[in-house]
Amino acid sequence: MHDGQNLFDASTSFSGEWRVDKTLNHLANETHFKAIVVGIDHGNNARVNELSPWSHEDYGSAEGDDYLNFIADELRPKINRHFRTLPERQNTCVIGSSMGGLMSHYAVHRRNDVFAKAGILSPSYWFSQEVFKFTSDCPASHDTKLYFLMGMQESEAMVEGFQRMVHQIEHSTHPQHNLSVKTVADRGHSESFWADEFESVIRWLFDL
Repeated sequence: MHDGQNLFDASTSFSGEWRVDKTLNHLANETHFKAIVVGIDHGNNARVNELSPWSHEDYGSAEGDDYLNFIADELRPKINRHFRTLPERQNTCVIGSSMGGLMSHYAVHRRNDVFAKAGILSPSYWFSQEVFKFTSDCPASHDTKLYFLMGMQESEAMVEGFQRMVHQIEHSTHPQHNLSVKTVADRGHSESFWADEFESVIRWLFDL
């Protein structure tokens, strides 16, 4: 999961926490589901560049491929060596919001050999029009589970990009049973929104 500062502890976040640990403890008690969450801190002022698959005239150069390759080729193998994981692709998920949602989308398509599930929350598709061609040129395999979430009180550019991408994927060959799309009428772009929805994301992605 991206933006590690915001996942577990309000004191380290910049606008509230996702309550990831509390939600997973609840799910473990209720369903016996257990997961290892690796929260990757962003680099503060470098965050947008780290999570950018494509350069932007206002935000600068893209470092997204370096960041993704670090996760896939260095971090994930290290976690699998040192922790009691289920290392197979089908057990490996990537989740993020905003620019982290864009990166999660990019990750599950670009490195579909590593990730079989993605939580794509409030993705910043407005950031680059290249994401639409990329998705057509680099589709995820049919067994890949994709969970899309958007609050309809988010910005017009956020909602329009989301609707365009969902329409594109719904009209692709990706199986409908491996695609979940949720919009929430009265929610905006906030950590509290993603925190409230996190349990639903995990339940659907892991068939709980």
